[in-house]
Amino acid sequence: MLLLALLACAPDVTCADGSTLGADGLCYEKSSAPPTVDDVLATLPCGEPVTGDGRIDLATGCAAGACVGATYADVSAALGDPGHCDTDASEYAGVTTSQVYCAWDSHVGVYFADSDRDGVADARAVADGIYTFAGFQGTTTDGLGMDAPLGRFLDALGAPDGVSLVRAGADWSVSAAWWTEAGLSWVDGAEPDERASRLLLTGAGGAG
Repeated sequence: MLLLALLACAPDVTCADGSTLGADGLCYEKSSAPPTVDDVLATLPCGEPVTGDGRIDLATGCAAGACVGATYADVSAALGDPGHCDTDASEYAGVTTSQVYCAWDSHVGVYFADSDRDGVADARAVADGIYTFAGFQGTTTDGLGMDAPLGRFLDALGAPDGVSLVRAGADWSVSAAWWTEAGLSWVDGAEPDERASRLLLTGAGGAG
């Protein structure tokens, strides 16, 4: 577990070109060396408070009624359309496994087992994770969702269990963060903007 000196949102300080904001709120000359994870996280602003609609439920791993443990038929019924599925086969140690990735118009996606590789989810296969991606409308009751900045996730959930950093020019950004007990993984896009390009819900406490 990462221990952050500052979990509160960073002050709105703008540094001059060629310098960057440190964890202490002061501006320093940029370095080519990667900063510590704590330094990067401590500089993230929270953004404006958001009133949540509860369409994402971290405890149960649900998004718009599509939940961890649900079958393809269950998810389609919850979301109101049949979705579209594509085969995703992989091979490891000489063994080929097959899944289908199914996506729905509500911007929800799920991987299901496809043991006979017919491009259709096995009838008894269940979702062990629910993805939301760009365009998904909805948040947790405390405002965590696709458009919420990463700083708000930190403020609500505390220190993540893991973080990946990526360099964009002279700056370093968080490309992914995950909270195991909350059952949530946060992933930024190809052009980091500290907002999620997708979220993965697995249910609080590692359910699913």
